[in-house]
Amino acid sequence: MIPRLPAAAKAALVTVEHDEYGAGDPERVYARMFAAMLRSTGLDDGYGAYLDSAPASTLAEVNLMSLCGLHRALRGALVGQFATVELTSSPGSDRLVRAMERMGFPAAASAFYAEHVEADAVHEQLMRRGVVQPLLAEEPELASDVVFGIRASTLLAERFGDHLLSAWANGRTSLRHTLSMG
Repeated sequence: MIPRLPAAAKAALVTVEHDEYGAGDPERVYARMFAAMLRSTGLDDGYGAYLDSAPASTLAEVNLMSLCGLHRALRGALVGQFATVELTSSPGSDRLVRAMERMGFPAAASAFYAEHVEADAVHEQLMRRGVVQPLLAEEPELASDVVFGIRASTLLAERFGDHLLSAWANGRTSLRHTLSMG
């Protein structure tokens, strides 16, 4: 999406992405921190390790992101989707950190989410004021696309949440099949 945005929105988005990629520190790259979290909990950190186990609702939001990223005409929707993630992730990440600590997970397990508590609070403001506002000031015709991205992201996140809660309420895994650990 970066090359498809006007200069002001592009500059702010690059600031967010700079953080996502470790802000110059390879140990802080989010993908690397996520892999460390998986390993610290005994899960496989290999690329696509659980793809066959993931239900459609788990993959839907990432598929939306990929679809929008592949088509310049959907850049407004991609901004809306990405903004939604950045605007809503900090409180959820905080709850995950507290839950992991309560359950006795190692610090490496919660480090990924702990990073998002503060970083995404900053990213929220960068997305609102630095990306969405300048984008819509320069291309107001994208407003409905941004709203579409927000609403689609929210709908898919709610479906995923409903799937998880339903599975847990019925005492079953939310995955397509039970994982063999070990």
